[in-house]
Amino acid sequence: MARRVTWFLPDRAFFSSTPEIPTLYSFLQPSVFSLNKKQQQPKLCFSSTHYTFPPKPLTNSLITHLSSLGDIYNLKRAFASVVFLMEKNPLSMFKNRFFVPFGVWGHFLVDIGRNNGNLAAFLGIFYENCRVALVEKLEFMKPDVAACNAALEACCYELESVSDAERVVGTMSDLGVRPDEFSFGFLGYLYAHKGL
Repeated sequence: MARRVTWFLPDRAFFSSTPEIPTLYSFLQPSVFSLNKKQQQPKLCFSSTHYTFPPKPLTNSLITHLSSLGDIYNLKRAFASVVFLMEKNPLSMFKNRFFVPFGVWGHFLVDIGRNNGNLAAFLGIFYENCRVALVEKLEFMKPDVAACNAALEACCYELESVSDAERVVGTMSDLGVRPDEFSFGFLGYLYAHKGL
């Protein structure tokens, strides 16, 4: 009888000298920031395959709480949470009315699009951002001339679409962004390429 009782007891000690990281926060470990994919946490890679987002109030309160603690590790965790949510669907930021200034994230998306050879994917987010900036009258959401030039570059070099390029120029006019020499260079290339 005594053997059966001891068999049901767990083999591990109840108190350990090494603290364990709860599984809820396992995707926020520092290895998330590793550039080598083999060193990244497998739980983050596993959790990024799911398409369900946590509810908006839960997400906002988590990010607000982690940002308010003031130490660098919690700020890293808040940043990782925001990057995870935006990586899954950048348009969810607009849908959830969570407006981050365009200067903080816009140029990174342009660089990612250029490096991947798919700058045209930036256009959807660019148009939605411009719509929010115009409708909500938020100055910090206005893209600068470099971002507008990136949208023009996508229209002129990748899509080769005159109507899309004219739409970007019209959006620039609505926002009050003045074109520069690169803007006219992109348009000149497109018009010459199309024979206009």
